[in-house]
Amino acid sequence: MAQIQQLSQALQQAAMEQKFKMGAEQIRAQTKVHDTQMRAETARHDTITRAHTARDVEEIKGATTLLRTAMEHDHEVKEGEKEAQRMMKEGKEGEGKGNSHAGGGGG
Repeated sequence: MAQIQQLSQALQQAAMEQKFKMGAEQIRAQTKVHDTQMRAETARHDTITRAHTARDVEEIKGATTLLRTAMEHDHEVKEGEKEAQRMMKEGKEGEGKGNSHAGGGGG
């Protein structure tokens, strides 16, 4: 009878150890699946982030180019206006000098 009881206890212990081993293996398998899913999700997120960053950089470059072009155009316009004013001033001064010469010679 004692031997049957010992065998029964040993069988119960073996069953519990087997159950524990199966539980541990299941946890390892679930962990592996979870790790794989997390790596895939991280890679997907990184790819999206890199794409958005690249797009944002190109938008900034485009805006910078537009601003630079507008500033250069404004500068050229202002320089052209200054040159036109200088030429008009020289023309008026030349007319004034030309009139005094013409008026002095005709009188």
